[in-house]
Amino acid sequence: MDINVLDLNMSCYAHAAYHEASTKQEIIAVFNVIRNRVKSKSFGNDVCEVVYANGQFQGVTDANHEEVDQKRYLEIKSLAVDVIHFNKMLNPIGNKLHFYDDSIATPLGWKNCNIKIGRLVFCD
Repeated sequence: MDINVLDLNMSCYAHAAYHEASTKQEIIAVFNVIRNRVKSKSFGNDVCEVVYANGQFQGVTDANHEEVDQKRYLEIKSLAVDVIHFNKMLNPIGNKLHFYDDSIATPLGWKNCNIKIGRLVFCD
């Protein structure tokens, strides 16, 4: 894989997880939702298309989010390299394609919401 493409992909993974997850385990799970969506081809053809698809990862499209903490972002990007590129950690969510914060009700139509990691619930 071209190093520039790899860097762009890891940036997209990191950008989504930075805004959607708090803990290391949540971050790893969000990475795997993105990877599953790329594999499914139903949310976009590559990582960045999936992350920036309309209405999918609100944190990346919300112009009102707080300024990015560069150290935390780079730590998440480094974790993305380990998890996605080097497969150093197991996928904790299987083939799940969706997740939501447990402070809201399960979105209509989402099924098998049976994996909870931190405050995030993962669904088919």
